[in-house]
Formats: sequence, structure tokens, C-alpha cells
Amino acid sequence: MNATTYGVDIAKTVMQVYWVDGETGELGSRAVRRAQLVPFFANRPVGRVVIEAWGSAHYWARTLGALGHEVRLIHARHVRAYDAQGYRNGREFAACLGLVPRHRGTGGKVSVGALSKRGDPYLRTLLMHGARSVIYHTKHKSAWLEQMLVRRPLNVVVAALANKMARTAWALVAHGRDYQVGGIAQAA
Repeated sequence: MNATTYGVDIAKTVMQVYWVDGETGELGSRAVRRAQLVPFFANRPVGRVVIEAWGSAHYWARTLGALGHEVRLIHARHVRAYDAQGYRNGREFAACLGLVPRHRGTGGKVSVGALSKRGDPYLRTLLMHGARSVIYHTKHKSAWLEQMLVRRPLNVVVAALANKMARTAWALVAHGRDYQVGGIAQAA
């Protein structure tokens, strides 16, 4: 069973709680007054809670951890990179905290967006170099990669593979699984 992941914006008197259901992938959000945050989480399924590490974050981490939730604090500089344009909705904030991969539906087909340029440039650079290395050095390329190399320019394929690697890494971490070549990853 996959755990629900919560993102909590603790900067206000009325806190915003965003969550991604671990089983269905559905998103939810709710405004919760500071005094009602503990009862809210006491009545929610135990899961992973992500909070920006500043102000009263350590207090909330201890309090929510005592309820059985796994609390992760994210350094403010990692969240600030996304704050330049502000959040239009809960999905953007949840994506900022790394809770969900950003994607949109197009006629039933999921089209995943580009590797964000607003995130950590060092991590983005590593992903791009890793993708380029896979393309140049792998002896047995997947059918997907072969088709992309035929249809698209090399740099576009590198970006697409880096994006795919980022989504795979996120899924492995978010669901606590180990990577297995050619098979289905099992829970760790």
C-alpha cells in the first residue's frame, strides 16, 4: 500500500494542506486553522508530511511525528527557487515540494512537461549529463530511445531522457521502492 503524501504551508494563521493519495494519485487541498491542524492530521491516514523548514516547522514536525506521520523538512532555499512567480494553486505548491510530477492530460494521453528550469540547476545538470552518457555508452538501447533518436534531434532526446530519469527517481523515492532493470520494482 502506498502512503499518502502531504504538503503543509505553515506560514499563515490559516494553513494550507495539500495531499496526494498514494493509491489513487488524486490531489486534495484544504485550509486548516492553526488550532485545527493536529485534529485534522489525527483523522487522516498516516503518511509522509513535507514542510518547509523555517519558523515553527520543527514544532510541527515533532507534533505530527507523534501522530505516526513521517515528517520531512525541506530547506527554504529549495522551496524559494519556485516562489519567484508564486503558486497559482495547490497542485503547483505540491509539485514544488516534490509531491507529484508535473503533467497534463491531452485527450487521454498523459504528456509530461519539461524538466523545470526553476529548480536546482546542479541537479538538472547532473540529470542531463547522465542522460547523455546513457545515450552514448549503452550497448542495448531501449525501443523508446531508438525511436526518439530517429525522430528527434540529439539534444531534445537528451532532455527527454533526463526528464524520464527524474520521474523514475521521484517514483522510486516517493513509493520507497528499489530500481530493478527489466522488472517491476518491489517495496523496499
